[in-house]
Amino acid sequence: VSSNAFTACKNLKSITFPNYYTEFPNSKAVISNVGGGFLAKDEELNYSGVIRGYEGSSAQTYADTYGYRFESLGDYPTSGKSGGNTTWSFDGDTLTLAGSGDLDSYLYPIKFNDDYSYQGVAPWFYYRDKIKHIVIGKDITEVASGLFAWMSALGSVTVWSPSLSTLSFDVFPKKGKDQFPDDILIRGYKDSAAQQYAEQQSYRFEALEGDPPVFETVKTG
Repeated sequence: VSSNAFTACKNLKSITFPNYYTEFPNSKAVISNVGGGFLAKDEELNYSGVIRGYEGSSAQTYADTYGYRFESLGDYPTSGKSGGNTTWSFDGDTLTLAGSGDLDSYLYPIKFNDDYSYQGVAPWFYYRDKIKHIVIGKDITEVASGLFAWMSALGSVTVWSPSLSTLSFDVFPKKGKDQFPDDILIRGYKDSAAQQYAEQQSYRFEALEGDPPVFETVKTG
């Protein structure tokens, strides 16, 4: 959000930030409440509306820092869409990717000076320190870059999709770097893209047998 993002929004009453990691400038001048002015907590420009966001989000931090009224959207969601007909869900230790088609591509956190930018990260990045297992459903066709950034607790990835064409070379960071564990177990069918990736990247591999399970697709409204 730039400093002049909502200039001249005379009747602005509220603004909602569903992105947990929205970046704000170190300035009050973000949202206007009078013609030609900016949202500012001073005698001349007094924004009386509300800022909404998830608990602990950057929107809440911004509102608290500059004294604006904040309304919580609740806790960060545990499920959602990931492009096309695919969905994601997290149950406390396992991230399940279900549905059909290609998963969206995401970015890794980018470091600027001493701070990181989290724009463009996967929606489950919020749970990066809690995800121990990843399960990829049978009808997922492509797993692109940035999906598993900084998952420091990850122990295994199970790929049930026999039609998965490829695992992007940077779907995982390199071993031992970017807060990623030194080793994980990748499970998949024999001669699959999962096995090929595991062998190319020197990860442990375990062959799956039998028909893949059917995962319930998360309803996302």
